[in-house]
Amino acid sequence: MNAQDGGGAGAVSRNEISGGAQHAPILQARDFTGPVTITTTPTVTPGPGPAVPTHLQDPRNWPLAANWDALSAGAHRSRPDADGDAVPPYIPRDIDADLRHRLGEAAEAGGLVLLVGDSTAGKTRAAHAAVRDVLPGHRVLDPGGVRDLLAVTGVVARAGVRYLVWLDDLERYLAADGLSPALLAELARLRVPVVATMRVRQYETFLARDHDDRTDTAGRILRMAHPVEVERVWSTAEVRRAEQSADERIEDAVAHHGVHGIAEYLAAGPALLQEWRHASRVGGHPRGGALVSAAVALARTGLGGPYAIELLAGLHDEFLAAAGGYALRPEPLADALAWATRVRHGATSLLVPASEMAYMPFDYLVDHADASVSQQVWEASLAHAADDEERLIIGSRAEREGEYGRAEAAWRPLAEAGHPMAMSLLGSYLGSPIGDDPKEAERFLKGAADAGDVVAMSNYGDLLMRQGRLVEAELIYWRAVDAGFHFAAGKLGFLQLEQGRSEEGEASLRRAVEDPDFTGAIFCYPLARLLEETGRPEEAVEMYLRAYRSGNHGSLSRLRQLPLRPEHLDELTRIYQLMAAGDHALFFDDLRHFLTDLGRPPT
Repeated sequence: MNAQDGGGAGAVSRNEISGGAQHAPILQARDFTGPVTITTTPTVTPGPGPAVPTHLQDPRNWPLAANWDALSAGAHRSRPDADGDAVPPYIPRDIDADLRHRLGEAAEAGGLVLLVGDSTAGKTRAAHAAVRDVLPGHRVLDPGGVRDLLAVTGVVARAGVRYLVWLDDLERYLAADGLSPALLAELARLRVPVVATMRVRQYETFLARDHDDRTDTAGRILRMAHPVEVERVWSTAEVRRAEQSADERIEDAVAHHGVHGIAEYLAAGPALLQEWRHASRVGGHPRGGALVSAAVALARTGLGGPYAIELLAGLHDEFLAAAGGYALRPEPLADALAWATRVRHGATSLLVPASEMAYMPFDYLVDHADASVSQQVWEASLAHAADDEERLIIGSRAEREGEYGRAEAAWRPLAEAGHPMAMSLLGSYLGSPIGDDPKEAERFLKGAADAGDVVAMSNYGDLLMRQGRLVEAELIYWRAVDAGFHFAAGKLGFLQLEQGRSEEGEASLRRAVEDPDFTGAIFCYPLARLLEETGRPEEAVEMYLRAYRSGNHGSLSRLRQLPLRPEHLDELTRIYQLMAAGDHALFFDDLRHFLTDLGRPPT
């Protein structure tokens, strides 16, 4: 830096920077009196990763939760009211108390709060309302896609404000190089709540890839949160609350929703579904309906969108022919596309434009389609897959749909090329009663295990157990455990207990239960039974309650024969009250009688 000064009263000082840019602030003056405060906008250090979008660079510009609107959060539109507002008033849902409790805990200690439900069940709207109520002063980081999420990771650690991460449609962030357990752990360390939503079909597809114990990156993430399930059809209590609304759209939904949920009626889901199903007729829009059918079928295979119009046009003839072909007098392609993309009821369209000449089907249609996916569509899906990860997803979706040949076709080329996850998936399938090829299963599972895939090690151990090769099974389970996959410790515990090695079995089950990253929670119940059977009732009570919190509701029935402390009765009372608030108390009659017998009748 060079400073030049003429020395006189009118002298001018000038700074020059040589050899690059000066990123730090510079102050120049003859004298400074008193404290000096420098306020700067956080900057992002350039790096090899994707650039941080301008709107995400300064956390102080992220929307404040208290002022954040539901449409920006991703809620479905409804028909506008007289003032043009496309979002009706929020009607409290049965899950609100539980959701707000979890959100408050996540705000204190970090963590993932996940809502799962059908399209238009009201997941996003419920999460948005909870965020505004519980965390109104938090800034909202809404990355909008996996690239932006990865780009902004350098910003979040030095944000300087309280904020939450909003991941609507979580599946968009579960790519191989996307959201990771390590990033979630770092956000938890920073006490940052992560709020996510996911359609139940997507949730089940990702979990189906695990074959009950598979824990690839997506599975590990999904198991880091016990999901809040948002029901599509509203309960009696929810409908009663909706009846109190003065909004004419909600009044109309209450009066006419029929077998549908209030939220799906408001989002025009049933109306669009009916229009699509009735399009294939003379005088209707058979070609438009066929274009929509092609997009829906592609989405059901797991192929990520949006889909180019050329792809949809190339596939739609099959659907048009199935509906009646040219006897239906199909409209020109341009007219068909215009019909499919026209906005209905001020809410949405059958095909939603995502970019120029590329479209996604309205997700409600995907969730309610029931026709089988044809061979042509499966083949097109694999041919247009963006990468190996998408091929793995397509294979998993095919397996879930019972299209086992399609699943194998998706996985085998990758497995033969040595892709560890593909070998693991294919080996697990071939080792199942459906695949029924234990020799091939062992080849692929061993290959994946030798490549370091810890889940393949665990599944290889299962295959060896079924073949009675217990010594080999124990060794491979230990390999998985030593590599950090503690879920295999639970399997190892079962093997040890079956051999009468109770102390070793208990130690292994405890190791599985205490692992925070995996599904060790499912071992709480068998560990509680072991504690009960070996004369440790107080420990058993705690483990049964932990099993319940992890989703094993049957564990409550075991508490009848065990000593309960007042705090246990308090928790059981809260459980019953929560179920009653959700209009599900009838399913917990035994719990009500149990509490009444103990002198603690729930109110």
